Amino acid sequence: MTPYEMLDLGQSSYSTSVAYVSIFITLLSAYLVAAYIVAGRLSKAQFLLANSLYLVIQTLTILTIYNFNSSARFWGNLGRSNMPVSSESANVTYIPEAVALVLILTMLLSVWFMWKSWNPKAE
Repeated sequence: MTPYEMLDLGQSSYSTSVAYVSIFITLLSAYLVAAYIVAGRLSKAQFLLANSLYLVIQTLTILTIYNFNSSARFWGNLGRSNMPVSSESANVTYIPEAVALVLILTMLLSVWFMWKSWNPKAE
Protein backbone atom coordinates (compact mmCIF):
# COMPACT_ATOMS: atom_id res chain seq x y z
CA MET A 1 0.00 0.00 0.00
CA THR A 2 1.40 3.39 -0.93
CA PRO A 3 1.70 6.24 1.57
CA TYR A 4 -0.97 8.14 -0.35
CA GLU A 5 -3.40 5.25 -0.03
CA MET A 6 -2.69 5.13 3.71
CA LEU A 7 -3.39 8.85 4.01
CA ASP A 8 -6.58 8.41 2.01
CA LEU A 9 -7.65 5.59 4.31
CA GLY A 10 -6.96 7.82 7.30
CA GLN A 11 -9.01 10.63 5.77
CA SER A 12 -11.87 8.23 5.01
CA SER A 13 -11.85 7.00 8.61
CA TYR A 14 -11.91 10.57 9.87
CA SER A 15 -14.79 11.46 7.52
CA THR A 16 -16.77 8.48 8.78
CA SER A 17 -16.22 9.58 12.38
CA VAL A 18 -17.58 13.03 11.48
CA ALA A 19 -20.70 11.36 10.07
CA TYR A 20 -21.16 9.54 13.37
CA VAL A 21 -20.77 12.81 15.26
CA SER A 22 -23.79 14.08 13.35
CA ILE A 23 -25.70 10.99 14.50
CA PHE A 24 -24.59 11.73 18.08
CA ILE A 25 -25.85 15.31 17.80
CA THR A 26 -29.16 14.16 16.32
CA LEU A 27 -29.76 11.71 19.16
CA LEU A 28 -28.69 14.33 21.71
CA SER A 29 -31.12 16.88 20.27
CA ALA A 30 -34.03 14.45 20.26
CA TYR A 31 -33.27 13.43 23.84
CA LEU A 32 -33.06 17.04 25.06
CA VAL A 33 -36.31 17.99 23.34
CA ALA A 34 -38.04 14.97 24.89
CA ALA A 35 -36.56 15.85 28.28
CA TYR A 36 -37.82 19.39 28.04
CA ILE A 37 -41.30 18.54 26.80
CA VAL A 38 -42.34 15.32 28.53
CA ALA A 39 -39.86 14.50 31.31
CA GLY A 40 -42.16 15.72 34.07
CA ARG A 41 -44.95 13.37 32.96
CA LEU A 42 -42.89 10.16 32.74
CA SER A 43 -43.35 7.36 35.22
CA LYS A 44 -40.26 5.99 36.93
CA ALA A 45 -40.21 2.95 34.62
CA GLN A 46 -40.52 5.11 31.51
CA PHE A 47 -37.79 7.42 32.80
CA LEU A 48 -35.42 4.52 33.47
CA LEU A 49 -36.16 2.90 30.10
CA ALA A 50 -35.62 6.13 28.16
CA ASN A 51 -32.35 6.86 29.95
CA SER A 52 -31.08 3.30 29.63
CA LEU A 53 -31.74 3.19 25.89
CA TYR A 54 -30.20 6.63 25.42
CA LEU A 55 -27.07 5.75 27.39
CA VAL A 56 -26.54 2.46 25.56
CA ILE A 57 -27.03 3.93 22.09
CA GLN A 58 -24.91 7.01 22.77
CA THR A 59 -22.14 4.91 24.35
CA LEU A 60 -22.01 2.71 21.25
CA THR A 61 -21.96 5.82 19.05
CA ILE A 62 -19.08 7.30 21.08
CA LEU A 63 -17.13 4.04 20.84
CA THR A 64 -17.65 3.99 17.08
CA ILE A 65 -16.44 7.58 16.78
CA TYR A 66 -13.41 6.77 18.95
CA ASN A 67 -12.54 3.71 16.85
CA PHE A 68 -12.76 5.61 13.56
CA ASN A 69 -10.69 8.50 14.97
CA SER A 70 -8.07 6.06 16.25
CA SER A 71 -7.96 4.43 12.84
CA ALA A 72 -7.57 7.84 11.20
CA ARG A 73 -4.68 8.66 13.51
CA PHE A 74 -2.99 5.30 12.85
CA TRP A 75 -3.27 5.42 9.06
CA GLY A 76 -2.40 9.10 8.91
CA ASN A 77 0.75 8.64 10.97
CA LEU A 78 1.73 5.54 9.02
CA GLY A 79 1.17 7.26 5.69
CA ARG A 80 3.15 10.35 6.69
CA SER A 81 6.03 8.26 8.01
CA ASN A 82 6.33 6.48 4.66
CA MET A 83 6.22 9.60 2.49
CA PRO A 84 9.45 10.54 0.74
CA VAL A 85 9.03 14.27 1.53
CA SER A 86 6.91 15.20 4.51
CA SER A 87 4.76 18.28 4.18
CA GLU A 88 4.15 20.38 7.30
CA SER A 89 0.57 21.13 6.23
CA ALA A 90 -0.24 17.42 6.17
CA ASN A 91 1.00 16.91 9.72
CA VAL A 92 -2.36 16.77 11.49
CA THR A 93 -2.75 14.87 14.73
CA TYR A 94 -6.12 13.40 15.58
CA ILE A 95 -6.86 13.21 19.28
CA PRO A 96 -9.57 10.55 19.65
CA GLU A 97 -9.34 10.56 23.43
CA ALA A 98 -10.21 14.27 23.70
CA VAL A 99 -13.14 13.89 21.30
CA ALA A 100 -14.45 10.90 23.26
CA LEU A 101 -14.11 12.79 26.56
CA VAL A 102 -16.10 15.77 25.25
CA LEU A 103 -18.82 13.48 23.91
CA ILE A 104 -19.03 11.53 27.18
CA LEU A 105 -19.31 14.74 29.19
CA THR A 106 -22.02 15.99 26.82
CA MET A 107 -23.94 12.73 27.22
CA LEU A 108 -23.71 12.88 31.02
CA LEU A 109 -24.82 16.51 31.10
CA SER A 110 -27.84 15.67 28.97
CA VAL A 111 -28.81 12.90 31.41
CA TRP A 112 -28.41 15.41 34.25
CA PHE A 113 -30.75 17.77 32.39
CA MET A 114 -33.30 14.96 31.99
CA TRP A 115 -33.03 14.20 35.70
CA LYS A 116 -33.60 17.85 36.61
CA SER A 117 -36.57 18.05 34.23
CA TRP A 118 -38.08 14.82 35.57
CA ASN A 119 -37.52 15.58 39.25
CA PRO A 120 -37.68 19.37 39.74
CA LYS A 121 -37.13 20.69 43.24
CA ALA A 122 -40.14 22.30 44.86
CA GLU A 123 -39.26 25.88 45.73
